Amino acid sequence: MISRCAHVGSLARIARAAVSSQNRVGLARRDVRKALTPRKGARATFASSSAAGDGDSYSVLIYDYVPDILDKRGPFRAAHIEAAKKMAAEDRMAMAGAFADPVDGALFIFKNVSKEDIEAYVQNDAYVQNGLVTGYKIKPWTVVVP
Repeated sequence: MISRCAHVGSLARIARAAVSSQNRVGLARRDVRKALTPRKGARATFASSSAAGDGDSYSVLIYDYVPDILDKRGPFRAAHIEAAKKMAAEDRMAMAGAFADPVDGALFIFKNVSKEDIEAYVQNDAYVQNGLVTGYKIKPWTVVVP
């Protein structure tokens, strides 16, 4: 059984790091905090948007891997990567990759893809089908800085 994903905090740290890198071009820390703090009364929906104004919606898929993923992935890696490349070729996946040091999960960024289609992607993924993914989380993502 796949359990709740443990990488939600990692995603927040990635987003904060990306935004904080903008401090070099004049974005103040209080503005970063304000951008990361939900507005009072704001309601989250799955249909995320891009604050950059490009009209696209984004979602992230976060996988948790088995501890010995590097030893076990060999027979399934080509199919796993091919599925991601197919989504990218269709302009439905912006990028994807494993976390490093330790290799304990992965992050996929989907573009204009429904939650149901992401769920189908997960269920058809060779890593999931062969027990290499112990948990996953799908979250809508608002792009502020493209």
